[in-house]
Amino acid sequence: SANVLYSTNQSTSMAGYMETPKFFGMSSTEGMGTMLPFILGSQDASFRNKAAQEGWVSKASSLNDRFIQTYLQTLTIKINVEPAKNFKIQLDCKATKSSTYSERFHVQTSGSDDFESTGPTRSGGYAITTISILTAFDKHVPGSSDPNSSVTFEKFGQYRSVMLDRLGGGTGYDQNSQDVLIPAFLAAYTGTNPNTSNLKGIPNIPLPNWRIDYSGLGQLAFLKKSFKSITMSHAYLSQYMVGSFSSSMLYNSSYIVPGTNFFTTPKMADSINASGQIVPIYIISGVSIKEEFAPMIGINASTNNKITYRLLYSRTRTLNLSTSNAQITENITNSITVGLGFARSNVAIPKFLTNGKKVLLKNELNMNVNFTINDMVSYQRRFAENTTITAGNTNVQFKPTISYNLSQRVTLQFYFERTINSPKISSSFRRATTAFGIQLRFTLS
Repeated sequence: SANVLYSTNQSTSMAGYMETPKFFGMSSTEGMGTMLPFILGSQDASFRNKAAQEGWVSKASSLNDRFIQTYLQTLTIKINVEPAKNFKIQLDCKATKSSTYSERFHVQTSGSDDFESTGPTRSGGYAITTISILTAFDKHVPGSSDPNSSVTFEKFGQYRSVMLDRLGGGTGYDQNSQDVLIPAFLAAYTGTNPNTSNLKGIPNIPLPNWRIDYSGLGQLAFLKKSFKSITMSHAYLSQYMVGSFSSSMLYNSSYIVPGTNFFTTPKMADSINASGQIVPIYIISGVSIKEEFAPMIGINASTNNKITYRLLYSRTRTLNLSTSNAQITENITNSITVGLGFARSNVAIPKFLTNGKKVLLKNELNMNVNFTINDMVSYQRRFAENTTITAGNTNVQFKPTISYNLSQRVTLQFYFERTINSPKISSSFRRATTAFGIQLRFTLS
């Protein structure tokens, strides 16, 4: 099966409108050809000019409120396939684009008919699913004296020269320019060819992420005798994000215009800063890639006598590129969880608690034990410098619980939690906490 969802949400707000809405948002039937499309949802920015021609907009030069348009576009694709019995694959693609455009639409002299657009600005964000699995398990640079070196980061540094050449040999750019760093980062960490990869650093086509579940092992004859079900799972998620962008104040309305295709501008960037570098029309402070194996491998099994087993290995990697200082912050978390649980009916309460009488619990008694190890480390990577570890810890958790339903609405639970946190940097200290107790839960519905 396949499910495709595409949606757009747009809004337009124009300051200085002088008419009084009466008939379906119109003050009269005059100018219906101009007003009716706007009332019905048209987001054509030329409405402001037509409204000014009709005399509907204030001609006061002191009008400072801005003409504003917002835009949100979302594309979601889900595909579910079952190539074999008990073998399911789910593919997910998603892209989200948002922006807010504003300008001052006004006259320079009160009473004048000459309206103009000044001070245009645009800000927004962008996110799209991608595939970065080729660099998920980075390697140490052979022969490097840096114990935390990264092959992919080295490629990122090398790819800057390639992007510089593709931009025309470096005129107006250097290796740390935004228009060089972002496409080099994207090519390096997605494992694509820098000579043919997206030069804008804004990919248009979402790539599929996936989830795979296989529950056929429990149907094998030698396992079916003991196990009720065995499910193996694997999931991969990766998203490329432009957290925020904003237009440079060095560009006017001939560069920044209303519309939805805002990464394509009427003119090329041509403003030069004090260092002789071209200033981008849209300033992007940083981009990031978030990758998750959730889980890398997961096994959930339950036996015929109500014992459950769980094994999960997950991995998360977050890469944040700052264009202001050309550095990458890389966070990696590896997590292993082992779980055991079982349910028993007619469990006998110890006699020392019942004055020697034999008392059986009518409802099921559930016991669960979870043991988790989380290993997190944060690297700061800069060109021509050794990588530094800025944060990190190894967190160990041991959590057994016993719960019993006294009734449909009341649950009694005994719990114990032991947590040990061992830091990877000298400025932090090892911590260990223990918690235990009894919880009584009452459910109203």
